[in-house]
Amino acid sequence: MSLTMTDDFYDKLYRPHIHFSPSFGFVNDPCGLVYDGKQYHLYYQFRPLHNLINEVDWGHAVSPDLYQWEDRGHAIVNSDEKGMAFTGSVVVDGQNTSSLFPPGKAPLPANQMKGGLVALYTRDDRSIRKNHKSTIHAAWSGDGGNHYEDFAHNPVLDLNDPDTRDPQVFWHAPSQTWVLVLASAYTHEILFYGSRNLIKWEHLSTFAPAGYQGVEFECPNLVELEIEGEKTKKWVLFISLNPGSPQGGSSIQYFVGSFDGKTFVADNNVMDFTDFAKDSYALQIFNDAPDGMKCGVSWFGNWQYCFFQPPKSWSGAMTLPRQFHLRRNEIGLPMLIQRPVGIDALVAKTLTSSQFVMAYEHKGEKTVALPTDAAIDVRLEAHVTHAVEPNGWLDIEFSNKAGEVLSLGYQRQTKSFWIDRSGLKGFSNHTFSTHFAASLPRDSKSFQAQIILDGCTLEVYLNDGAGVGTCLVFPKAALDTLTLRSSQLGLDVKTFEVNALKTTVKEREYL
Repeated sequence: MSLTMTDDFYDKLYRPHIHFSPSFGFVNDPCGLVYDGKQYHLYYQFRPLHNLINEVDWGHAVSPDLYQWEDRGHAIVNSDEKGMAFTGSVVVDGQNTSSLFPPGKAPLPANQMKGGLVALYTRDDRSIRKNHKSTIHAAWSGDGGNHYEDFAHNPVLDLNDPDTRDPQVFWHAPSQTWVLVLASAYTHEILFYGSRNLIKWEHLSTFAPAGYQGVEFECPNLVELEIEGEKTKKWVLFISLNPGSPQGGSSIQYFVGSFDGKTFVADNNVMDFTDFAKDSYALQIFNDAPDGMKCGVSWFGNWQYCFFQPPKSWSGAMTLPRQFHLRRNEIGLPMLIQRPVGIDALVAKTLTSSQFVMAYEHKGEKTVALPTDAAIDVRLEAHVTHAVEPNGWLDIEFSNKAGEVLSLGYQRQTKSFWIDRSGLKGFSNHTFSTHFAASLPRDSKSFQAQIILDGCTLEVYLNDGAGVGTCLVFPKAALDTLTLRSSQLGLDVKTFEVNALKTTVKEREYL
């Protein structure tokens, strides 16, 4: 691909400093997320820019801390005979239940890896056959997860269907069973299978159509989460849907319920979405994360416009790693809590940190100069002390000398927090929605926000993770000024902190 100087400028302008993004090419779904006892593995759907439709591999990167990612090349590749390698899962088969690890081909020593890595993934042959179908294949790695060798008798699950895909696999300790969770895309069903050996699978149950259906169900993930302040745990089933989400395009919904090793039962008909913006999809949870941590990443994108957006030499990124919990809301129902993992350790320089009062009698304003070569972390906690008019507001504004503005803020009358990317001029598309808002508790006069701006990525965490907005941003020039201002609103600002974060992304090349 030939790039102009302008293309190169924007490719660097939009490159995140702490989010994973590819050295080149197009990435979408994360897959095979696993911790092997020593390092994290991030596999992901990779497509070369010259063939976005009919060539899909598994890219692979490793990290000791979820931020310093090192590319390891392609782990599972597109095949002219077998088809494309779609989304799937990787587990640590520490006891070799699969019998896939023959003598002389053992993985790393047990004290380093706990066992061997086995992938269960979707093979889709639509690129080579007219009457295509999706099947589930098994593969094992003898070199620590860098490359995989297919099971000789694949597929391990064949439902003779073109659109049953995206297996998640995990070990269910109470039943001593491997569980596989699978999406039946167009029937809007989630299928559950069980196995003792990762090879022979038995159908356990079906989670029937529920929630917001859209056109397709994809990328299911089931995980048990703690309820904060309680000893209770609940199971949460995440389902990605595309297209037809409320915001347009793709999104992730979730259900809270119970799982006995065979059947998932939702507590009620209430479902919710993981995000109040529209650029998070295909969430996957890490298997075997240390200390029982439940964390994962999503693809930072939306299928409505991902093939059209800048930059030119690479496209797509992953969200920050997020840790997941549950918290009961005002009426006692468990709701999802998401927090970024390990951000405090990335703070390189605190640009400002203060407490102050913004008087309601006049417009208050604080301005901070921002570096353009680092991710920015803004932390704000405020209490409304007085409002002259019902529509009093607080605005958090990122801007540049070209007159571009990325606006976020709090509106008193609606008790909501908004994101407005309409003032950025680097990308335009009729599906690229510009305004998003999240409702805050009606009876609260306080709110808290953490805002992380990194290249073309924006993540907003409200009230300690109770609301999350994931949003792509494309200015034509770097946003180098942060302004905090209020109007007709008296505020006791308990925390206003702006940090520049360490860059963890290195120049990477595929092996």
